Amino acid sequence: MGRSVGRPREGILDDLFEAYYPDPMRCDAKDQRFRCLGVGCTYSLGYPQNRNRCLKHAAACSKVDDELRQTASHLLGGDSASAKLEAAVVKANAVAGSQPQPLVPVGGQKAVSKKPTMIDLDFGNEGRKILSLRMDLAIVKLICAAGIPPYVVDYREWKDMLAIANKAYHPASSTTIADSHIPKEAARVRELVIDFLKSHFNLTVSFDGGGTKRQQSVYTIHFTTPDGRSFLIRGKECSDESHTGEFLARMVLKAIDLLGRNHFSGVTSDNTGNTRVACQLLCAEINTIIQVPDICHHLNLLCKDITRLDMFSTVSSSSQSYATVV
Repeated sequence: MGRSVGRPREGILDDLFEAYYPDPMRCDAKDQRFRCLGVGCTYSLGYPQNRNRCLKHAAACSKVDDELRQTASHLLGGDSASAKLEAAVVKANAVAGSQPQPLVPVGGQKAVSKKPTMIDLDFGNEGRKILSLRMDLAIVKLICAAGIPPYVVDYREWKDMLAIANKAYHPASSTTIADSHIPKEAARVRELVIDFLKSHFNLTVSFDGGGTKRQQSVYTIHFTTPDGRSFLIRGKECSDESHTGEFLARMVLKAIDLLGRNHFSGVTSDNTGNTRVACQLLCAEINTIIQVPDICHHLNLLCKDITRLDMFSTVSSSSQSYATVV
């Protein structure tokens, strides 16, 4: 029996994607594609099968089974720069505090114990690895926080700047950052948020719909702690779905089940017909949840009604004229 070559296959990839040949007359390995097994999903990618892109898609695909999507997100987050950095720092600290390792004596010489120095830790292989991870993480944070297009890192000026700072660091390309680093960090952050919220109770879940410049319909779900901290939990693109109250209730319940239904005591959304129905269904499904009024929209409508009074007509018209000129 011939020995297999290449990297061993992962079972999770076989659960998420299947290989097929678009042209039945061309059946070489390089002619195959890999399509997502999510029901109704049309995403596919070419040969060779890229693990990072497969997990990136599966972690965000609403067509994939919830358990498989969470597994893909967990694998993606575990391979992030922040997760690797945390493990590398723990390992380095453990080595720094370890007992000296005795050297094998040569001839009649006495055995000497040697403990790794800070120079070894900072500038050795582990030190260079930690430096690279810290730089990768810092660049991802900068790009995401400032809204910088990833292609900026492909500029020669960017590479020259980093080379001046430290020649030992080799920056990643924009493709690697967009397809690998950012999705992995997003999965890692989401996992940390879920772990954090699992220790909190009396949470409020809120959801609302909107659109994108691509004319896509998107619903977002947030969890809010009693002290007012809100966390984005899920953004679902559902242009091909009927946005009924039942559909929205199922979507929110799946998000709630990430923590457990006993963690929640409130639900809120805007006052459209389908969201009101969804809130009623959620309250009927989870007896400990109460529907919280949409105070933001109520106050907005109140302010609009106040400005329509005759006593504010002059001020309103002047303000509109000024806004038009500006």
